[in-house]
Amino acid sequence: MTLRPALVVAITVATVTACGGTSPTYAGMAADEAAAQALDAAAQDAKQPKDPLHGRDLRLRRVVRGEFEGRDAWAVVLDVGDSKPACVWIWAEQRVMSTTYIYSIENCRPKVLRAKADIVAR
Repeated sequence: MTLRPALVVAITVATVTACGGTSPTYAGMAADEAAAQALDAAAQDAKQPKDPLHGRDLRLRRVVRGEFEGRDAWAVVLDVGDSKPACVWIWAEQRVMSTTYIYSIENCRPKVLRAKADIVAR
């Protein structure tokens, strides 16, 4: 399976700033938030019959800090059945009352697979 770089898609989620919660640590969000948002985005894409991820079992492998097209982004590495791992590049743009998650899915680069992980799935 070869993933072609996807169009960057934005998902907007309304939020209200309140006391508590996780504070952004990189690319506008914490590592666990990046993992959750990336898994959700990939699962939504995989529902499309023509998507390369369609019908595949997606599992979190690791989350690393990286750079996508010149900006800080989390690289969320997913195991895709018996195929090569997929990377979901994701970052958040925060505004006063909303957060926009922007992502792109592609084949993982070797550099990402070797990078020190912030989260490693067991």
